[in-house]
Amino acid sequence: MTSSRSVSMDKQPRLKWIAALLCMTAFFLISYYIDQLQPLDEIMKILSHMAGPSALIIGSLLLAIMIRQRQKWLSIFLNLSISVTLNLGLKQMYARPRPAIITALVAESGFSFPSGHSMGSAAFYGFIIYLIAQSEMKPAMKRAVSALIITLIGLIGFSRVYLGVHYLSDVIGGFLVSSVYLVVFTAFVNAYIDHAETPSE
Repeated sequence: MTSSRSVSMDKQPRLKWIAALLCMTAFFLISYYIDQLQPLDEIMKILSHMAGPSALIIGSLLLAIMIRQRQKWLSIFLNLSISVTLNLGLKQMYARPRPAIITALVAESGFSFPSGHSMGSAAFYGFIIYLIAQSEMKPAMKRAVSALIITLIGLIGFSRVYLGVHYLSDVIGGFLVSSVYLVVFTAFVNAYIDHAETPSE
């Protein structure tokens, strides 16, 4: 029993890194075929403001207040600052113009690929899923709340397309690169921040 359980646990980190590699590969494929993907890029709206700069800053502050564990505060604000910096850097690298402004329902500036709202929502709300996984919630509650958060992330991404400020490939690219980022960031947090700042008894 013990040996089979340890083998199963050993496979989980390996699968996580494989998934991260697949996401990275898909991201670069989308970035290479951006122009060919444009005909697919028009769909839907809802909840865009929940991944705006103000919402993410306030959300990070509220999350820190709710958790009340100082060893988590550094990782919460590191997550916000690194994900924003990463998105700005990628936007400058690809420098993709936004969809024609005549189709947009809200005014946005800056480059289009990858979507900052998609990256921000996946990084912020995805990190909440990581914290939930570490919490003492019952397994069924963890799965239910995590499923709701994943749905919210998806709706935020689709809202950017509906509003006319992003192509669908911008949104998918943002989700993919944030998925890779979260795997690396949470591995770093788990190894060097949470363990390092846990007081010894």
